[in-house]
Amino acid sequence: DSGIYNLKVTDEYGCEGSYQTFVRVFKKPILNLSDYSPGKICEDLTLKLVLNTDAEKFTWSGPGITKTNNTSTYYEVPKVGRNNQGVYKVTGISSFGCKDSTEWFVQVNPKPIADMELYQQCKNSLAGEPLAFFPVWKGKSTSEWFIDDIKVSDSSNFPHIFKLTGSYRVRHQITTDHGCKNTTEQIINVLDAPKVWLANAFTPENGDLLNNVYKPVMTPTVLEYNMAIYDRWGAKLWEWRGANNSSLQVGSWNGRINGKPLHMGTYVVVVDYSTVCGDDPKKLEQRVFSDLTILR
Repeated sequence: DSGIYNLKVTDEYGCEGSYQTFVRVFKKPILNLSDYSPGKICEDLTLKLVLNTDAEKFTWSGPGITKTNNTSTYYEVPKVGRNNQGVYKVTGISSFGCKDSTEWFVQVNPKPIADMELYQQCKNSLAGEPLAFFPVWKGKSTSEWFIDDIKVSDSSNFPHIFKLTGSYRVRHQITTDHGCKNTTEQIINVLDAPKVWLANAFTPENGDLLNNVYKPVMTPTVLEYNMAIYDRWGAKLWEWRGANNSSLQVGSWNGRINGKPLHMGTYVVVVDYSTVCGDDPKKLEQRVFSDLTILR
């Protein structure tokens, strides 16, 4: 639209006149604003705004921008938060003084919580017992589950049984419907399930130095126990209570009552015990029993 313009005027007396003037029209500056994540970004990532312009001078404004005379064509917000969501604006002035502005809305989507909840029958994780892992995040998302860096499931809820004792690293990776990701890990220490084994015979004082005392075999997850020996009429002959101890002599029975050996025959052994699953280690909530034959 630049060029020579004719201007014709008439005064109040009817006299006419004309003028010529040259008008030069300058273009507004080019201002193209964009980011690398087309208007959407996840929390804790880096927001990168890029300006394509031919303006000689320009300024930025928007959430978190405090330096209003910033003249860089590149603006970066490291570790973006929800407070950085909003409209970003750039105002430019060309070398001829022409002014224009452009805006770009940035949506900051929340980073999901990757924490997991563990449900199990016992307060400790036990080998052979079912466990179930659940994500804490309740929004729309997908989950991936890893055990010691091996992917084992992509279901939202993850049931699992550890067959062997040991320490396992369970990792949960969650992705929202906006593509925002987060990861967390938890060490699961798997213990033996509490169990007590009772032999049905032993041979005290028969001269072979084998099986001279009687004691239940227990997993370390048994805490305390009470062992009682009864005759076949139900009379209690011997009893001991204490903590689970690996020593063969602690809590064992030598087949004697009041210092005298019992006759060969069949008796009854009853063991009450507490486990790591109980609320009170002193409360003997579990029981096993068996016939016991003394051989001499």
